[in-house]
Amino acid sequence: MNLIQSLLPAIEHFYMIGYWIAFLAAFFETILGVGFFIPSSTIILFMGALAAKGYFDLGDLFWFAIIGAVIGDNINYFIGKKYGSKIFAKGFWFIKPEHFKKGEEFFKRHGSKSVFIGRLAPGLKETIPLIAGTLGMKRITFMVWNILGVISWSLLWILPGYFFAQSLDIAKIWLTRAGFFIAILLAVFIIFYVLKILLVKKGKQLFSFLFSVWQSIKQAIVENSEVKKFTEKHRALLHFLKRRLDKNKFFGLPFTLFFLALIYAFSLFGGIVGDVLNSDIIVSADIRVANLLAIFRTPELIRFFFWITLLGKWEIVLIFIIATILILWIWEKRSYIIPFLICVLGSESFTLVGKLIFHRARPASAVYLEDSFSFPSGHATIAIAFYGFLAYIIIRSVKKWKNKINSFFVGFIIIVLIGFSRLYLGVHYVSDVWGGYLIGAIWLIIAIGFSEYFLSKNKKVNAPQIKTKKYFVTLGLIVASVIFYILFALNYQLALLPKANKISKSGAMTIFNKDQLKL
Repeated sequence: MNLIQSLLPAIEHFYMIGYWIAFLAAFFETILGVGFFIPSSTIILFMGALAAKGYFDLGDLFWFAIIGAVIGDNINYFIGKKYGSKIFAKGFWFIKPEHFKKGEEFFKRHGSKSVFIGRLAPGLKETIPLIAGTLGMKRITFMVWNILGVISWSLLWILPGYFFAQSLDIAKIWLTRAGFFIAILLAVFIIFYVLKILLVKKGKQLFSFLFSVWQSIKQAIVENSEVKKFTEKHRALLHFLKRRLDKNKFFGLPFTLFFLALIYAFSLFGGIVGDVLNSDIIVSADIRVANLLAIFRTPELIRFFFWITLLGKWEIVLIFIIATILILWIWEKRSYIIPFLICVLGSESFTLVGKLIFHRARPASAVYLEDSFSFPSGHATIAIAFYGFLAYIIIRSVKKWKNKINSFFVGFIIIVLIGFSRLYLGVHYVSDVWGGYLIGAIWLIIAIGFSEYFLSKNKKVNAPQIKTKKYFVTLGLIVASVIFYILFALNYQLALLPKANKISKSGAMTIFNKDQLKL
C-alpha cells in the first residue's frame, strides 16, 4: 500500500489533470470527425459542477476550455483552407458531401456571423470552421467571430454546471428544518396572494353569479306547488320569515345573519372548552404540535415572531386604540367608537375571566416566561377584536372593490400571524389560540351588529369636508403609534427560559399516527 501511494502524485496536484481534460475536450470537439464521438460539452458541464465544489478554479477552467476550443477550430479552419475542396467533393470518413452542403447553405445565409452562431449549434460547430476555411473567409474575421463564439459556448456549458451545483449547496442550507418551515410559510402567503388577486379581478362577477343562482333557486322554491300549499296554511310563519330576511331593515336579514353567526361561534367555543376540560384528543394534539414547532425554531425566526406577537401586547394595543379613536373622532366617524370599545373591552374581559376559570398552565416548550394562564390566548382574542374591527371600519369606509379586498386580506394576515406567533414562540397551545379567536369573533360579531344598527338609525351621513390638516393629524397619529411600537420592541426585555429538553422529530410527528387520531 505504501508503494502504491508513493507512486501516485499528491492528491492536491490532481486538479491540474482536470484542467487539461477540459482543454482536450474543447479541443477535440470540433476536430473533423472526432467531435461527433466525444461528449465534450457534457464533460465541460460536469467540470463546471466540479468547480462549484471547489475542485477547480472557475476562471482557470474558462481559460483552458476557451484556448482548447480556439485551437481546435483554427485547425479545422486551416484544414478547410488547404483540403476543403477535396473533402467537400468526396466526403470524409462517415461525413457525406450533403453534410457539408447544409453547412455551406447556413454559412451563405448568415455570412460571417455564422461562425459565431455555428459554434453554439450541435452538428454545425464541427463543420462551420472547415467551411469558413474552404470558402476563403479572412483569417482575422474568422478569429474575431470564433473567439466570441467560443467564449459564449464556454459560458453556456460551464456556468449551468457551476450554478446547478451551487444551487444544490444552497438547497442543502435551505432544506434544513428552518428553511423548510420558511418555504411552507412563503407557499401559504403565495396562495393567499393569488386568491386575493382572483377576488380583486373576478370577485364581483363571482358574487353576482352566486346571487343570480340564489335568486333562481328562491324563485323555483316560491313557485313550487307544494310550497304554495304550505305557505297558504302557515301565513304567520311566512310573514315572520319575510321579516327576518328583509335586507332593508336592520332587524331583518342583517340581524338574522348576526344572530346565526353568534350562535355558531358560541357553539364552536363550547366545543373547544369541552375538549380542553375533558382532556380529549385536542390536548394530545396540542402537546405534539408545540413540540413539533419547537424543532423549527431559529434565533432569527424567534426574533421575527417576537415582533409580530408584540402587536397583540396590551401596551401596543392600548396606544393603537387611542390613535384609532382619535382618528375616528377627527373624521367624524364617531358611531364606530362605542362598538369598537365594546368589542375590545368585552373580548378582553371575557378572556381574563376564562383564564381565571380554566387555570391552564403554559406549554413546557415556551421560549420566554408569561405570567398569566394559557387558555384562552389573549393575543389571539385581541387580534380578532381589535384588528378585525379595524379592518371592518376600513372595508366599510372605502368604496373601491380592490381596496376592500386588500383591507380584508391585510387584516386577515395580521390576525393569522399574531396567533401563529404564539404557537411558534411556544407560549400557547393550538386550542388556546383557537379559543381566543372564537372569543374575539363573538365580540366582533356583537360589535359589528351594534355598529350596523347605529348606521341604520343614522342613514343620512354627511361626508366630512376633506381638509389637509386632517390628513396631517391622521398621518402624525399613525407615525407616532408605529414609532412607539418600534421603540417598545427594541427595548423590551424577554424573560427567556432555559432551553427545553431536546425534542426528537420522530416523537413530535406521532401526532399524525392513526392511533393518536382515534377518538
